[in-house]
Amino acid sequence: MAGLLDWLSKQKDSAMSDYAGLMDNYPNAQKFGSGLINNISQHIPSNADFKSPEAMRDWGTAAALIAPIGLTFTGPKSMGWNHDAANTATKLLDNGADPAQVWKDHLIGRMPDKSLFSEIDDSNFRINTPDDFGKLMAERQSIVDNAPMQLKDFKGQLKATKDSPQQDLFPTQLKQSLQSKIREIDNNARAAKDQGYELSHGPGSFEGQRAEFAFQHPDLFKNYPELGRNLNVMQGGEGGQYGGMLQGDKLSIYGNPTQETASSIGLHELQHAIQGREGWARGSNLVAGQHDYYNNLLDKFKANDGANTLNKYNSLSEKAKPYYGIDRIQRLQNISAPRQLFNSSDFYKHSTELRDILGAPPRSGSKLQWAQDAGRILARKQKEELTWGGKDLLDEVGNDRTLVQKMIRSIEGKQARIGQKKYYESSQTAKEMGRVDPRFKTLEPDELQSLYRRTTGEAQARATQDRMNMNMQQRRDTYPLAGGLLSDIPLDQLINRYR
Repeated sequence: MAGLLDWLSKQKDSAMSDYAGLMDNYPNAQKFGSGLINNISQHIPSNADFKSPEAMRDWGTAAALIAPIGLTFTGPKSMGWNHDAANTATKLLDNGADPAQVWKDHLIGRMPDKSLFSEIDDSNFRINTPDDFGKLMAERQSIVDNAPMQLKDFKGQLKATKDSPQQDLFPTQLKQSLQSKIREIDNNARAAKDQGYELSHGPGSFEGQRAEFAFQHPDLFKNYPELGRNLNVMQGGEGGQYGGMLQGDKLSIYGNPTQETASSIGLHELQHAIQGREGWARGSNLVAGQHDYYNNLLDKFKANDGANTLNKYNSLSEKAKPYYGIDRIQRLQNISAPRQLFNSSDFYKHSTELRDILGAPPRSGSKLQWAQDAGRILARKQKEELTWGGKDLLDEVGNDRTLVQKMIRSIEGKQARIGQKKYYESSQTAKEMGRVDPRFKTLEPDELQSLYRRTTGEAQARATQDRMNMNMQQRRDTYPLAGGLLSDIPLDQLINRYR
């Protein structure tokens, strides 16, 4: 574990903020996060192997994503979103259509939280080399250089349409098309003229390249142009472990990975950036997973009206307790067949004591009498265990079993209207919340790892790796949520993190 600082984080008002991870031999580590987690090593097994990509992936870094690039999931906020296909797919899914067939026909899927997604091709994605960067700058300069002549040409054509006496020869559509083309050339020239590929946010702050300069991914930046303009990418560091992180609009690739590995790390982090733009469930890390899980439980508890459910149900249970006690006493006092005693839990609990008082139960003859005597003894013991309120209630109802059973049925009916299943789920959720509350305890490393991997954003980012090397037809034929799984996580075990 030498050389590993793992993930950076900072807890503010018990809410998890953005997280990051860095290597301790990286010279500019302080630029990438809000502070090191104290004693993070206590959460990592001493025998953890961070040399292999698989181990690094399992323990919460993006460094393991070294497989060939395949695709990126996109959503409704992308410029290329197919709204017609999405509307059709939504109607089909709402009507119970097979999600895999809908995906194959329309390339639209729906996550368990109802968010829609599609895919774009990543097969040509990679990090720009210095030569790539030079070509890119030359292309942008060419756009700037050619713009004046193009603008002059199209503006001349537009002027001719306005000055011509034969206005009927120049329909409105033609004029609008020329005006649109002029705006397009002018906007492209302005964008290309902006050579500010270096982004900085003040002295001593994070500095790097705009994503549109750092990465070759034209399809992605056409769909999310703001990522190309605003996402700040920094690469660097020598030796040591490598990995990536996304913190706000800052994407870093640290250590010294190969270009293929760095490209894969970059794609993984870009998927997290898209999650943020789309408002999807986001990625997490080894430390944040416990908070995410607790927040999911809390959301579920609130959605189920858990506090009110437990209060009402438990209040009715308390109200029913004395009636159950009195009903038991009345049953013991009114035994009409030996089996009513011998099949009861009270007999098995006190059988030795009853034998000492009454002797062994007779095999025949006075067996019923023995059972009735034993029942009265047990009834007296039950009366002694009643609360004062229960004793007063017993004096009030006497031996009226009909009244007692009527009250029990009334209380149980009210509980049934609340719902046994709803009560059980709320009770289990509350119990689990108490077990994992991050304000009072830190879970064991293996469970932290499991919770991190169950985070929807991380499972989705891993799915980009799972579907590597697929062509378009293979993608359509392979539904991303096939088998009720997102990557390797069952859909009903996903942890959504939106904060």
